[in-house]
Amino acid sequence: MIHGPTRAAVSCEENGGVARRRRWLLAIVVAGVLLRVYRLSWGLPDFIPPDSLNYYIRPAARLVAAGELVPPSFVHTPLFMYTIGMVDFVWSATAGEPIDLGPRPLRKGIGGLLPAEGGMLGSQDFPPQLTALIVVARAFCVATAPLSIVALYLLARRLIGVRAALFASAAFALSPLHVLESHRVNADGLMILFALLAAHRTVVAMQKQNRRGLLAGFALAGVSGAVRYNGLAIATLPAWAAIRWPGASGGERFRLLVLGSSIVAAVLAIGLLPAVFDWQRFQSSVAALFSVGFVAGGNLDLSGEGWVYHRYVYQLVATLPYSLGWPVYLCSLIGFPILARSRPAATAIVLAAIVPFFLVQGAGLTVEHRYYQLLLPFLAVTAGVTLNALVTRWKSLGIAAACAVLAYT
Repeated sequence: MIHGPTRAAVSCEENGGVARRRRWLLAIVVAGVLLRVYRLSWGLPDFIPPDSLNYYIRPAARLVAAGELVPPSFVHTPLFMYTIGMVDFVWSATAGEPIDLGPRPLRKGIGGLLPAEGGMLGSQDFPPQLTALIVVARAFCVATAPLSIVALYLLARRLIGVRAALFASAAFALSPLHVLESHRVNADGLMILFALLAAHRTVVAMQKQNRRGLLAGFALAGVSGAVRYNGLAIATLPAWAAIRWPGASGGERFRLLVLGSSIVAAVLAIGLLPAVFDWQRFQSSVAALFSVGFVAGGNLDLSGEGWVYHRYVYQLVATLPYSLGWPVYLCSLIGFPILARSRPAATAIVLAAIVPFFLVQGAGLTVEHRYYQLLLPFLAVTAGVTLNALVTRWKSLGIAAACAVLAYT
């Protein structure tokens, strides 16, 4: 008589599988962190990216040293600047170095960007610890990466399964653009983290039919938008979930959508509260952003010649392949029909996160690659589907192909 495995044996096997998955995820996270930590102090002290300096580093230092709560510009939302200010405060208190804002002559690399006569943000009162503050802020940006990788894994696991989720996490962890941007001080990393948390909360709410969970997804989408304007686009996912809420009447779905949208607006308003104290500057900043992005174009616009330089086309054939690495990008494109055939509900969720953002952002003239970072984790999901399909179909050959794709990236 042949007996099946005992409950203890099955439990042991399941625990072993969980342990293996955790080890793989840990390895992916460690690899992602190491890539982002490598040469974290690049360019310093001779060169500092102007956006990082003007919109985050200097206002955060003034927040801590002079108590200036209203930022000098609203080209970016102020929440990330406040976050860097808290990081600076902790560093200053721990290191025992008060941040001093006495006027100092600029070094050559910075002086070329901000003239010593005044610069575009007023007098040049940089702290002597400027290099240290930049490295600390970059380290904080790096710290958001492992959290985002884990958040993507938790989201993808519910959408496409465990092994495909591990492949998706690896593709995102190795994403060239995300690795590069983690070496600058910018809000994209924190925005992506909250966007992934919003998406995960929304998917869990849909699967459990938990309306409070869906409203939490709306709230997290509002936080993502408060970190960076682009992050507001993730609100399309909980909005789509509200419109498609199972078992609800049309009126109930509409009320759920209105309530969720109100939560997003309230959270975003709290994040933009400093704008109330300088409303004219806020309005002019938003108008300038719209003009540069969609009307006049900026330094990186679609002014080149050839078939590539058209709206949507450039992003599809240049921006996204560069951002993910072209092998992973091809895998992400192939993954859409595979996912649509096997998991149509998951496909709808991924498309709800990608398509509205791409249609709006892609309509602009400015084609700064980093503006499209919000798409990377969701494209990594469909890339994970393709890599998992390769392994499932061709076993050892598929593993070799998946390793080659990730190694090239």
